[in-house]
Amino acid sequence: MVREVKILAELNHSNVVCYHQTWIEDIDGPLSADDESYGTDTSGPPRPPTKILYLAMEFCHGTLERFIEIPLQPIPIEKYFTQMVLGLTYIHEKGIIHRDLSKQNILLDS
Repeated sequence: MVREVKILAELNHSNVVCYHQTWIEDIDGPLSADDESYGTDTSGPPRPPTKILYLAMEFCHGTLERFIEIPLQPIPIEKYFTQMVLGLTYIHEKGIIHRDLSKQNILLDS
């Protein structure tokens, strides 16, 4: 995760989501209401706090997957495809390979 954050921080392109900052918080209690057992078992050694990594990034309205599932208007596919290729070309020129390119991982802004 640290390596990915460092890579994000170095990217600056209009077709790549903008990274703002990162922070880590320690959580001492349950991670969610569904995890009732976390932190309640006192028979063993105490558990270390859970660390949660937060990333602050540019606001995006959704993913390509969500967009193509909404039957509104014909999708200007050439426009989106061109923007995806420009963003990917930029990161490839930086020596970075995405490795998980999918419609769930293509984020769209306004």
